[in-house]
Amino acid sequence: MKQNLYVEWRASLSSISRDQWQSCFQRPGFVRSYDFHRLVEQSSPPGVAFQYLLAWQGDALLAIISCFRYELSLAVTATATIRKLVDRIERIRPGLFTVPTFCVGQLTAVCDHLYGLDALAVSRRETVLRAADQHIRTRARELGCWLTMVKEIPTREMDFYRESLGDRYIFVDSLPNALLDFDVDRPYAAQLRSKYRNLYKKRTRAFAKCGLTWRVVAGSVTRDRAREMEQLYARVLARSENQFERLTAEFFYQLCARYSRAFALLCLDGDRLVGFSINVEDDDRVCGLYLGYDDPDRRGEIYFNLMYKVIEVARSRGKGSVQLGQTSYQVKSALGARPAYTYLGLEAHNRLLHLLLGRFGADLFPVHPFPERTVFARKEPKPRARIA
Repeated sequence: MKQNLYVEWRASLSSISRDQWQSCFQRPGFVRSYDFHRLVEQSSPPGVAFQYLLAWQGDALLAIISCFRYELSLAVTATATIRKLVDRIERIRPGLFTVPTFCVGQLTAVCDHLYGLDALAVSRRETVLRAADQHIRTRARELGCWLTMVKEIPTREMDFYRESLGDRYIFVDSLPNALLDFDVDRPYAAQLRSKYRNLYKKRTRAFAKCGLTWRVVAGSVTRDRAREMEQLYARVLARSENQFERLTAEFFYQLCARYSRAFALLCLDGDRLVGFSINVEDDDRVCGLYLGYDDPDRRGEIYFNLMYKVIEVARSRGKGSVQLGQTSYQVKSALGARPAYTYLGLEAHNRLLHLLLGRFGADLFPVHPFPERTVFARKEPKPRARIA
């Protein structure tokens, strides 16, 4: 007799074994690894409550879906006009547009989802996902959430999730992820058109003229250094147009200390930290996660040089691709990056919010243009051998 599917909720990854997790997340990549997700959970900022759905059939674990509850501003990716309007209203009614949200996916900005369906045959995934989604929406209501948000679905998987989740969700654009590919066998600067190569030389000379130095740290940093990193990160975050998660010094400390694939680039003025980036070496690329810097008069061009340095380190490790994240598209397109688009799924559990999303969804979650530039010089084909 065929057994029915049933689900259970767990509040911590510590109650899920590594083997169980890996059976459902078989696709390679650090963003879905047990160790990375455990670290994120243990060093997450206040106010985040993780929830894990486990779907079973008898003794067989079919799927794990990672979720978390979070207080989210509806203006997090909104247009400038909407953000200004929200700011004015919230001066009178603070937090009016911040709603309790049940997120399905990653807390950190890694541009992938956390539907662990890999233990299932492809033919069964849609049926199990639909059944699990009913429990997700019920759980969201039980926890007092006004909104369920699925984050973030890559373009290549959108057809499956749109079909599986049905019309209960409104799918909107998330922030594009900037990906930079280059020839690992040649210096990055040598691959650029003359305009961008000259800018590279100008910026790296300005950096050297200021007497700034680099330190690549593969391993732990001190807690004092982690607090300095948090302060620089907070300054950049405060200037950012889009703000989702707000991480802490504990996250930076734990990531460097406990995750073997992580490394930090430290930009130093003497012993004073003036810039940093936290990165993870994945199987096929280096992923830049977070950065911070202090360069008020731009004498050292620290931001650009942080980008150049992570490219240099990636090349030294045999990686011909760098993930540069979801901000500063003007800068990253000028490095030669291209966009990788992702999407969010939204379902409102509050009638007023449903009407708000229907009326202003395109303004709250707009398409973010990614500039197109021809940064790399055309690679000349190798001359063919002459035949006598």
